[in-house]
Amino acid sequence: MSCACVGFGRTQSGAHPYFHIAEVWEHDQLFYGFFLGATVTHDGDLIMLLHKHGIKVADKNKLYDFALIGNGPDEVNHTSTICLYKEHVAEIELYQKIQIFKKTNKGYKWKKNIWRQEQGCFQRVSSARFIKDKWYFAGMEYDFEHSLKGDFYLLRICDENGKFIKRLIRRKYKEPKRLNLMSFYLAEDKENVFFVGEDEPSVHIISKDTLQITRKIKLEVPKFYVPMPADFYSRTVRRHGGNFSIPEFYQAVERWKSAYSRITNALVDKRRFIVQMRTCSDDLPRFALLFYHLPTFGLEKVIFTNDFLLTSRSGKFYMFQNGVLLRFVWVNPQR
Repeated sequence: MSCACVGFGRTQSGAHPYFHIAEVWEHDQLFYGFFLGATVTHDGDLIMLLHKHGIKVADKNKLYDFALIGNGPDEVNHTSTICLYKEHVAEIELYQKIQIFKKTNKGYKWKKNIWRQEQGCFQRVSSARFIKDKWYFAGMEYDFEHSLKGDFYLLRICDENGKFIKRLIRRKYKEPKRLNLMSFYLAEDKENVFFVGEDEPSVHIISKDTLQITRKIKLEVPKFYVPMPADFYSRTVRRHGGNFSIPEFYQAVERWKSAYSRITNALVDKRRFIVQMRTCSDDLPRFALLFYHLPTFGLEKVIFTNDFLLTSRSGKFYMFQNGVLLRFVWVNPQR
């Protein structure tokens, strides 16, 4: 099987390659569905959460199951996303539960549960981080006091035991929205936590010390950028008349979203804030990686690629190549 990397090295200005391939991990397994989250452990395991497949672990030599979908020991259910918890892995579930898994000589085993104290009603946790003894959960949450007015919060902060601390990033709408279908992303540097939604090229900056939003930055975007309509998620409600249970609804949403330059990942590495978004152009590869310098957020470089960015750690970027076979491309940015 060929392991060619498609799309790397082509910059917006046509300059010299910005990446080089360090390793290619090829595992002959077929998957369907989509990625819900990925992280890299301190000892280099790539942990991935895949819709309908559960959690898997990959390295250069093997790919194996971390936790399957189910209700038994060491299994996961109603899972939303994953993140690191100290030296362990945390799996975030829809109904308040956080499962902690510890690595052993025989793989990852369940260690304990942590239960989130709910103040509102989370439809889905899209992204999570454990930072300085606090949990950060990004996703749509109803404001029960004003739910009839279409008010939501998009970020919740809890202590290590799941006790509620505060909510941030409130949005108000005049009509129903399906924000549970929207993806949100969390990243961090030494001082701040960064929040990004798929529908808007802007960053909320939250201080790790004060837990306050200190700035909101509107990101510079390339010329190919096609913005999502402001009413996209209310339009989905109108088109399907409120019938959200049929599979065709979710397929239609994915198809509609592909027409816009939605953000598909965001992370921080080597003092760069990195955003991946769709290009929506027949003349370009499927995705673009936008590199912003921290702390100024000036756009430094745009790289086009057909490979999907999963996560990164210490200058190594983990990509999913070509959508069928798991071919992991480990790349380093040139300094």
